[in-house]
Amino acid sequence: MQLITVCDFRYLHEAQRLAISLQKSGNRQPLVIFCDDPEVFEPLRCAGCALRVVPEIGTLGAKRAKLTAYTRALAEFGDVLYLDADIIVLSELSHLHKPGALRACPDDLSGCAFITDTRHPWPGDQDLTNHCYFNSGVLHLPATLSGFFERLRQLSLDDKCWNRHIFAGRLYDNHFLCAHINLNDIPVEFLDEDVYNWQGFLRKGELQVVRRGSQLVNRHSGKELKLAHFAGVADVDKALCSLPADVAALLCERSTEDPGRRLFAFTRFQAACNSDFLQPMRDDFVQTVYENARRELLAVADGGWRRDFERQDSYLTDPDGMLSVVYSRPSSQALWNGLQCGGAYLEGDEYNYLSGLVRTFDVRSVLETGAGETSICFQMAGARSRAIESSLGPWLERAQAAGCPACHVPFLSERCEFEPSALDAALSGLNEVDLIFVDSPIGTRSRSRVLTQLMRKVRARLVLFHDVHRDATNIYQYQAEHGLRVVDYLPSRRGMLLLSTGSFAAKSVPRTAADVKLSGVRCSLTTSDTALLMTAGTESNLRITLTNRGSHILSSRYQNSVRVTYHWLDEAGGIVVYDGARTLLPFDIYPGNAATFGLRVLAPQVTGIFTLQIAIVQERVAWFDAREDSLMLAVNVT
Repeated sequence: MQLITVCDFRYLHEAQRLAISLQKSGNRQPLVIFCDDPEVFEPLRCAGCALRVVPEIGTLGAKRAKLTAYTRALAEFGDVLYLDADIIVLSELSHLHKPGALRACPDDLSGCAFITDTRHPWPGDQDLTNHCYFNSGVLHLPATLSGFFERLRQLSLDDKCWNRHIFAGRLYDNHFLCAHINLNDIPVEFLDEDVYNWQGFLRKGELQVVRRGSQLVNRHSGKELKLAHFAGVADVDKALCSLPADVAALLCERSTEDPGRRLFAFTRFQAACNSDFLQPMRDDFVQTVYENARRELLAVADGGWRRDFERQDSYLTDPDGMLSVVYSRPSSQALWNGLQCGGAYLEGDEYNYLSGLVRTFDVRSVLETGAGETSICFQMAGARSRAIESSLGPWLERAQAAGCPACHVPFLSERCEFEPSALDAALSGLNEVDLIFVDSPIGTRSRSRVLTQLMRKVRARLVLFHDVHRDATNIYQYQAEHGLRVVDYLPSRRGMLLLSTGSFAAKSVPRTAADVKLSGVRCSLTTSDTALLMTAGTESNLRITLTNRGSHILSSRYQNSVRVTYHWLDEAGGIVVYDGARTLLPFDIYPGNAATFGLRVLAPQVTGIFTLQIAIVQERVAWFDAREDSLMLAVNVT
């Protein structure tokens, strides 16, 4: 039984992993790679693999050319075992050889939500009944079926026949093969899916295995996993880095030729990061996180996994230091009504909360520590905001440019308060406000006297704190000192807490309901990217702005979430891909508000000129573009 795979230049690294894992798992026979470019795959020949050039890969694509590779392999070697290139092998596989038997793993199509009728899954041949369906990622091909596969290869070259039994944009060679297995009543011997198929490794994104010694074992059946499939995973390296450490270590060891010493391996990783430091960092936070995480990781790796940190310094055991990483996140690419989100700014749902607070509690005047986007947000909501900003720079300048009364008041870190004379000048004529909003300086020690200093000069009926999750000690002390009572709480990542300085009827800012089914929406979609150039089969982000012009909140938090998606149309207006990848809304979009964010778009596998139609859908409720053309945005893409 000969081991083979089929791939184009894009899968060089995956094929290398497959070859290494075969050798490390005791499979002595060299892997034969059917490829399109022998120069690209030459390093694998040096590693013991054999190469066979299939020109059809370059003209028809790797998926369609598989049938040519199958027939050539059967003619040259006899029985063969085909493995997808994105598999990591964990076991010796000679037991899969059974002369005369076509062997594969069953597939119930549960991972294909776009197929509504699994009994008749071929759109071009709806009368064909599915009696036998399998995943061809692992496929034992007997020489006795050489004639069948040769006929199948010839049929695949006929565009009409090929298109009849594929699912365009979704399923290709596997779908075509299974259709003709059913048409010709070819018997298939099924392998155990918990052992050899994707269901035994990852099902709906959930890991199905745990590590026991040098094996991965299915957590439900207790069976040993022998093939780890990464089918449909865009970046296998990224996926390996996201798995639990013990599982990832085993898979990486099996698919890496010479792991080497730990510190040497880490120096290779740092070399890969070199280009990231050619330009100054936009946000120093990135390097701070990297350097602290590196120190902790290397302390573990260099000192061993049994190291006792109890009597040794560790960044991770320093609560204040750890919180500075947890709560200091780079800015989001999303905009709330044009305002920056995340990082040093509020999140979109926190801006929503400020707007709702102004309406709910009839807030007309605000005194805030910190200027910038929050000052503009209050102004948008109809409240007059006077801001004191401890730092000169963009936040203060943006607030002033928007017409918000904001001024610089130096902060005395050693005394944990604003400079008194500058504060007096900034608060001149201001004796009473509806709301004091404490948003800076950074929480913990620096905020320990700020509110008391302000309340000695200005009366307020409400106090709002941002960063309450790490400022709990200060807030508790302020409650005791000033008799503050909790009115409302927003459980955002950093947290917001609203308090009252006197008796106040308990109520809260309205939240988005959980179960809302929209009968229709009124909104507009715009983008500055009116003509795009993309590479076939790759993923890009298209920056769009969604403005809610209706009376309902648009939310991805609904049980039937509202999302943005797309369709691909060819030059003649025919559908190439219907119902593309979904993108969640970055935050709830209230009536009259707008969100700007990146839409995840996967290009079709073929080249050409297309129209990308962006649309809004509420899952299992409605496609809103089907009801009103204005809800669809068309972008020309080459």
